Amino acid sequence: MTMHQRISLCMIAKNEEANLPTCLTSVKDLVHDMTIVDTGSTDRTKDVASQLGARVIDFAWVDSFAAARNESIRWATGDWILWLDGDEHFDADNRDKLRILFTKLKPELAAYVIKQRSAPEHAGNSATLVDQVRLFRNRPEIRWRYRVHEQILPALREAGHAIRFTEICLEHTGYQDAALLVRKTERNLRLLHLQEAEDPDDPFILFNLGWVYQDTGQAAKAIPYLRRSLALSQPGDSIVRKLYTLLAQAFRTSGQAREALAACRAGRAHCPDDPELLFQEAQLLREQGQPASAEACLRQLLTLRPSNHFASLDAGVQGVKARNLLAWVSWEQGRAAEAEAAWRTVLAEQPRFLPAWQGLADVFLAQARWPELEQATSHLHVDGRLLADATVLRARAHLARKEFDAAQTLLEEAIRQDPRAVGPRVFLSHVLLQRQDLPAAEPVLRAILDLDPRQAEAWRNLAVLLQAQRRLAEVVAICQAGQGHCPDEPQLAQLQQMAQRQLDETAGNKPTADIDIRPLDSNRLRLAFAAFSPFPFTIDTPYSQPLGGSESALCYLAEALAQQGHEVFLLTATRAPVHLRGVHCWPRSAASIRQFGPFDAFIVQNFAGKGREIRTLLPRSTPLVFWSQHAQDQPGVQALHDAGERRAYDAFVFVSDWQRRQYGQHFRLDPKRMVVLQNAISPAFAALFADNLAILDQKRNPPVLAYTSTPYRGLDRLLEAFPRIRRAVPGMILKVFSSMRVYHVPESEEQARFGSLYQQCRETEGVEYVGSLPQPELARQLRAASVLAYPNTFAETSCIAVLEAMASGCCVVTSELAALPETSVGFARLIPVDTDRNAYLKRFGDVVIEVLQQLAQPNRTEAEEEL
Repeated sequence: MTMHQRISLCMIAKNEEANLPTCLTSVKDLVHDMTIVDTGSTDRTKDVASQLGARVIDFAWVDSFAAARNESIRWATGDWILWLDGDEHFDADNRDKLRILFTKLKPELAAYVIKQRSAPEHAGNSATLVDQVRLFRNRPEIRWRYRVHEQILPALREAGHAIRFTEICLEHTGYQDAALLVRKTERNLRLLHLQEAEDPDDPFILFNLGWVYQDTGQAAKAIPYLRRSLALSQPGDSIVRKLYTLLAQAFRTSGQAREALAACRAGRAHCPDDPELLFQEAQLLREQGQPASAEACLRQLLTLRPSNHFASLDAGVQGVKARNLLAWVSWEQGRAAEAEAAWRTVLAEQPRFLPAWQGLADVFLAQARWPELEQATSHLHVDGRLLADATVLRARAHLARKEFDAAQTLLEEAIRQDPRAVGPRVFLSHVLLQRQDLPAAEPVLRAILDLDPRQAEAWRNLAVLLQAQRRLAEVVAICQAGQGHCPDEPQLAQLQQMAQRQLDETAGNKPTADIDIRPLDSNRLRLAFAAFSPFPFTIDTPYSQPLGGSESALCYLAEALAQQGHEVFLLTATRAPVHLRGVHCWPRSAASIRQFGPFDAFIVQNFAGKGREIRTLLPRSTPLVFWSQHAQDQPGVQALHDAGERRAYDAFVFVSDWQRRQYGQHFRLDPKRMVVLQNAISPAFAALFADNLAILDQKRNPPVLAYTSTPYRGLDRLLEAFPRIRRAVPGMILKVFSSMRVYHVPESEEQARFGSLYQQCRETEGVEYVGSLPQPELARQLRAASVLAYPNTFAETSCIAVLEAMASGCCVVTSELAALPETSVGFARLIPVDTDRNAYLKRFGDVVIEVLQQLAQPNRTEAEEEL
C-alpha cells in the first residue's frame, strides 16, 4: 500500500532509555521522519533515539509541556503529525490499522482520535482507556496549549478541522511504577497552579485541578474546583461528562451521598447514556439500599453501544466491574444462583479479580458450602496483598458456625499482620458483639473509628453498645461526632434524639405521659409498628427468605418511611435489636414501648387483643391504629368483638373496600374511624421491564403458569385442572411457588398437612414444585412466566400475589371472590365460584387455555398493550 501523505512522528522525552526501543520500533517504518525533543535526560535517551533514526533536539525545560511539544512540531517535514510518548507503543494489530489509516489520508482539514490503553497498576484491576487526538495536519495555526495536560483540540476546532474517531489503540505503560506516579502527580499539581495564576477562569485548568485533588483523596479541595469548572464550561465541551462523574465521586468519598446522586442525575440529564455516570449511580443506589434501581442502571450500562466522544474510562466500568456489581445487587435481592453464575463469568474473563472471589465466598458462606469457601479463599493468597482478605473470610466462616474463639484468633492475627487494616477489626467487633462481650467490643469499635471515621456501622454499633449500658451522655456525644463524619446517616440522629430524650426524662425536664410531644419539624414523624407474628423478622428478612405478605408489606413500608426522613420503630419477635437502613428493629415488649415513646402514631398489625394494654403505655393523645390484612373471620382479630378493645383504637386501616365493609358489619365499627390504604408491590417487582422493552418477548416459550400463594388456597384445584390445560397447550409447564415457610411452620407439621399435595406436584407431568422464595428471586421467576393461575377458594382481603403477578407482566386467571375483583381492577379473568366443583374447574381451565392461545397469536399488540 502506498502512502501519498507524509507522516512526521513528533515526541518529547526525558529519561526514556528503557522504553524508546519498543516505542520507536512500533512506528519507525510507517513514518517519514521522527523528531524527539529531549528536555534534560540524564540517561542514554538521546543516543538510543539517534541510533533508531530519530532527529534529537535539545530543549531547556520551561515548565510547559505545550512549549516542548510545539518545538517538536517546528522540526516536522511531513503533511501530518503523529505524536507519541516514550512509554507508548502500537502492538501488531494496531500497527496494521494505523498503516491502513495512513494510506487513506488526504490533504483535508481533519484530525484522528486514537485510544490510549493504560495497563492497570495491579493484577486483577482493569485498564484505563483514554480518547486523544493523535494525528493532525502540520499547519502553523495548529499548536499545543496548556503547561500540563496539554491540548491540541482547541486549536483544531478553532481552525474548523473535522474530528474523526478510529478503532486504533496504543499501549501505555507509564502508570505501573507507583513512586513515579507520585512524582508526576506532584509535578502536575505545581504546573496547574502556575497556569491557574495566569488564567484563573479557564474551566479546563479548574477541571484538572479538581481531578488531581480527587485522585489524591482530597475531595474537599476537589469539589469547589469541579463546581466552578462546570459553571464556566459550555454544554458541548468535552470535559462536561467527566466533570459530573468527578463531582459524584468527590461527594461520595466525602460522605455526601445525596449530593453525589444528584450530580449523577444532573449529568445523565446532559448525557443519559454515559457509562461512568450510570456506574456511579448504580454504586450509590446500592449503597443506599435500592438494589432494584441499581440493577436497572447496570442493565442499561451493559447494553450500551460504543459512541464517539472524548472519554477517560476504566474499561471495567463496562466490563468486569459492572458485571461484578450486578452480581452483588442480584445477591442482595435474594437471587443467589444468578449472582453466583455472574461471578463465575467474571472470573472466567479475569481470574484474579478479587471482588468476584469475595462475592463467591459470600455465597459459599451464606449457604454453608465450607469446602468451596476454602477454595475461594485460597485464590486470595495468589497475591500477598490479599492475605488479610482471605483470613477475614475464614474468620467469617467460623463466626457463621458460632465458633467465636477460632474467629477471634484469626482476626487478631490479621490485625497483628496489618495494624492499619480496618476490615479485620470490623469483623472482630461483630464477633465480640455476638458473644455479648461489650467491654472488649468497645475499644475495637473506637479503634475502627480512629482508622476510618467514615465507618457509619461502627458509629451506630458504638452508640447502641453505650445505650445498652445506659451511658446516655456518651451516646449523644458519639452520635454528634459520627454525624460530622457521616452526615447522610439518619440512624445516628435518631439514636442521639432517643438518648437525649431519655436524659431529659431522667433529669425531670420533660414529662412522659398524657402529653403529645411532637418533633420540632412537624413533617418528620416518630412511628412505631408492632407485629405480633410469633416468628422473628426484621426489614431485611423478605429480601433473603420467604415471609408472609402482611409482614413483608410492613417491612417495605417501614423502610420507605425511614427513607423519607421519618423515625421508624419496628417491634417484632426478633431477639436482638438492630438498626437497618434507618429503621430501629427491636424486640417487642412493654419496655421497648416505654423506652422509645412518645410516638406520633403507634400501629398494631393484624393481631387484635393487645389494644387496651398498649393504650396504657402511651400518652392518651398518641393515635393507636389497628392495621389489618386479615379477613374478619380470622382468629387473630376476634378480640374486636369486645367493645373495650375497639375503643382502644383511634383508627382502623384496611387494604380493600371489601374488607372494610366486612369489618364494619361483623364488628360494628364506626365508619368514621375506618380507612382503606391499598396494598402495593414489593420493591423487587418495581420496574421489571424498561419502557422500551416488549413484555411478551421476555416470556418463556413454551409458556409457564405460576402458582404463588400458600398451598391451602387452591393448589389442589389447580393440580386437578392442569392436565387438561397441558393437553391443549403442549409443552407448557406449571411452576408452584408455595409452602408454609412464609409463616415459619415447622417442617414436620407442614409435611403432615401438605406433604401429599407437594408429592402430587412432583408426580404430575409438567409441574415443577419450587417452594417459597424470597421476593427478589420470585420477581425474577415471574418475569419469565405468562399466567398466574390462581383458582382461589380463600377470601382474599387484597391479594398481593395478584398485584405482583400483574407487575411481572403476567395475565391473571383467578376467582371472582372477596377483594380479588377490586385488586385486579379489570385486568384479571375472573371465574365465578360455582358450588359445582367440576363446573368451576372446567371454566377455569377453559379460560387459562384461551389466554395462552391468545398470547401465542402472531399479532399480539393488544395483549402487549394490556400487559
